[in-house]
Amino acid sequence: MERRFRTLKFWGVGAVITLLTVCIGMFATAQVYAPYTQETQAIRQSMTLSNASANTFVDTSVNTSAHTGIGSGLVSGLASGLVSGLMSWEVAQQKVELARQSTYATGLPPTVDQPAWREALAQIVQFNQANPLDLDVLYIATTSYNEVGWDYMAWEYGRAYREAGGVLDDYLVELLTNVGNDLGYSYYESGNIDFAFSYYEAVSQLNPSDWVSVQEIGHIYSEIGFPEEAAAYWEEAQFRGSEQAQYFLQRSQLELLVGPDASFAYYHGLEHYEEGSLLEAKDAFAIAVTSAPEFAEAWRWLARTLLESCISQDALWAWQNYAALAPYDRSAAYFVDVAEEHSMWGCDAGQAYIDGLSFYEDGLVEDANQYFVYAASLDNNYLEAHRWAAITSQELGYSNVALEYWYVVQQLTPYDETVAYFVGVLEGRIDPEPIN
Repeated sequence: MERRFRTLKFWGVGAVITLLTVCIGMFATAQVYAPYTQETQAIRQSMTLSNASANTFVDTSVNTSAHTGIGSGLVSGLASGLVSGLMSWEVAQQKVELARQSTYATGLPPTVDQPAWREALAQIVQFNQANPLDLDVLYIATTSYNEVGWDYMAWEYGRAYREAGGVLDDYLVELLTNVGNDLGYSYYESGNIDFAFSYYEAVSQLNPSDWVSVQEIGHIYSEIGFPEEAAAYWEEAQFRGSEQAQYFLQRSQLELLVGPDASFAYYHGLEHYEEGSLLEAKDAFAIAVTSAPEFAEAWRWLARTLLESCISQDALWAWQNYAALAPYDRSAAYFVDVAEEHSMWGCDAGQAYIDGLSFYEDGLVEDANQYFVYAASLDNNYLEAHRWAAITSQELGYSNVALEYWYVVQQLTPYDETVAYFVGVLEGRIDPEPIN
């Protein structure tokens, strides 16, 4: 897929700017500050700037036995690394262990402000300056900066470790995955989409099983108006195990089908509906069908919210539009009938009548009778509500009650012979016809 983002030359330049800014504030003493000014020069020398710097973790070969905490000990530059009979990585590791013990004793999380950690990191910087290709020192630097929460430095040392020929073990892959995604998120939140994209892309190539980075790239593409590219990344995120990607994939596919305005309004309508804000949902769905008149699902949700909001005439119109766009949906005709009852007799009476029919079809005659009686009480001219109140009352053996409802039905339909028959039977003037 053609990328619409340029590969950014931010690795070395960002390191210099960030490092100088933070070091001046954090390492104020001359003893500790000096190694960090040297570190800036070391980063310039050892971390090569190139157009491909964002993709230095593409080779994701994993060695689970190498560097399981302190490195393998097979390092170059032995002469410069020997300190008091120990190799540089061993001295650095001792400093880190002392810093950990000091931190654990206080019960506080490790930070670069703590003297023991400041000393350990300064020692690591000195060793790295003396031999920028010492893999063990680079490994310890990566893990140590991660431990104190300095994501940028952990990422940079991890990149330098890989460029120097270091093999990423499982621990380092997971560490750099988390660090890279955190950096991507930080840049995204600050509005720097280009840098965010670069970190997420590097992580997605560093760790083929990570779905977070791929999913976030999909978000970026979606936000800048490339739903097709977004769909491809969300599909990949789903393949990598994201449970959320299916939702985002559906959104991008819908956007491709009906356009961004209709898709955006539709999903906002769903959000408002779930929050119980029917009027806001209705307005959003109205925008969706206006933007995409053939968008059947938006018509269905518009009709639903209008019906539930008791805007009956508009609901009938919306259901009729949906039924025309979705002839395969058998429920459409039912809701057209519901909307017609609401529109003609009012929401409460119409819905009570519809509910009564549903109960009757399920064989729950007594429940149905209660709904028919309620619907009839709301409007003396509601013919069908009175008819069914009479029928169900008669079936339940409430002859006197049934007769009263039949009287109303007879007044509304004076020439209906069937009604006259039931009235005559209940009055005792007509013998009921035998049931064969």
